[in-house]
Amino acid sequence: MDRAVDARSNAAGVRNGDASKNKKKSQKKKLEKNKKQNQEEKVCPLFQESGKCRYGDNCKFSHILPDTLPSPDDDKVDPDPLKKEQDSFEKEKDSPKKEEDSPIDLFFGKHPEFDYMRDKPLWDEFDRMNQHFQLKGAKNQSRVEFHIALVKEFNHMFGVDEGSLESWGKLCAAMGLSTPTTLEEAHKMVRDAYVNLVVLVQSSRTGEPVKVFKSAEDLKEFTAETKWIFPQRHAQAGGLLKMLLRKMGGPSHGRRPQGKKKAVAK
Repeated sequence: MDRAVDARSNAAGVRNGDASKNKKKSQKKKLEKNKKQNQEEKVCPLFQESGKCRYGDNCKFSHILPDTLPSPDDDKVDPDPLKKEQDSFEKEKDSPKKEEDSPIDLFFGKHPEFDYMRDKPLWDEFDRMNQHFQLKGAKNQSRVEFHIALVKEFNHMFGVDEGSLESWGKLCAAMGLSTPTTLEEAHKMVRDAYVNLVVLVQSSRTGEPVKVFKSAEDLKEFTAETKWIFPQRHAQAGGLLKMLLRKMGGPSHGRRPQGKKKAVAK
């Protein structure tokens, strides 16, 4: 009889042990499911859709994608992983710079709470951002950083080497001018072209062509009306930009005027 009691007791213990294991497995699965759901809820929608986000590290959402099911190729062994890595490096090196590499995009990316519209004029977006955050004063820190971003954007688009015919060719192309064959020709073409430098930098974003004005006076009126001022004598300016500013000369090209006359100063 004692043996029968022991047998029943052992059987009950086994059943209880199995039930406990099953309960733990069930709880573990539930936790994993909840964890995955939380991951999916917090992942940045832009990053999840395209693999990139203009806000970068400043984004309030996660850029770690949730776990996915393994693909059929996951079990295959790469016959030459070193070659695959080298091919990937060459492809990345030859590819155009990503949108978020742009100094202007990085500047606005520091303020993810602001709904930055990339295809709108740069100064208009900056003023709208100031209104959004209620920033005031001509010397607030955001304005200083925006000036830096404008100068770096020029360097980013056209380069910094004043001795590069390729860089001058990019400038002429952006202005709608013919391609120069020598540096002397490029210098003369640019010197005789009256363009607003802010428009020159933002043209590829807005889709609006760079207008070449007939005279410095016409350009001055445009700059006074829009208040699209490009900073001059900036520490971040490359050699190409410095030479361009010297050849263009004067505030009518979208630069801040000197002296007491600040009618078009931003």
